[in-house]
Amino acid sequence: MQTNQPMQTQAPSVTDTTTLRYLDAAKLRLVRRGATLCVTIEGEVTHLGASFARLFPLSEPDRYFTLRGGDGKEVGLLVDARGLDAASLAGLAEELRRRYVVPQIQRVHGVKERFGTLEWSVTTDRGDCRFTTRGLRESVMQPTPGRYLLTDVDGNRYDVADYDALDATSRGFITRYT
Repeated sequence: MQTNQPMQTQAPSVTDTTTLRYLDAAKLRLVRRGATLCVTIEGEVTHLGASFARLFPLSEPDRYFTLRGGDGKEVGLLVDARGLDAASLAGLAEELRRRYVVPQIQRVHGVKERFGTLEWSVTTDRGDCRFTTRGLRESVMQPTPGRYLLTDVDGNRYDVADYDALDATSRGFITRYT
């Protein structure tokens, strides 16, 4: 018997469509060929143009990394990089350093309010710079006590890793404008 009613199908669950793969650090080899990162999973496959990203960059910067192949698809999760050989560990550190360029603010020279924005003049671990932020609620985050992340109008981030380590003038600017 044939009916004109559409067939009822269930959408696949998240666990049906994705499987989280935990990667064994001892089986990974990272090699950089020029600007290209190549990751080999021992006995399986080599991913050209691979990339790593931190899953919890603020709270767990040294653990929980996602590996993506050159096609951008997730390959797996590396929970702890300490099991990597020395060369691979150095390769991972270099990859993360390139990916996460966040200058550390060492001194605040001045802040000017202009038309609803703040113009910051600072010294970072990468030298002197100036940047502009919008409203404080959107541009300042305090992930932990004593740490501030400022995001400028272009989306660049600047880190005050330890408020108490700043000089009194810098702390005054941070307190006033955050």
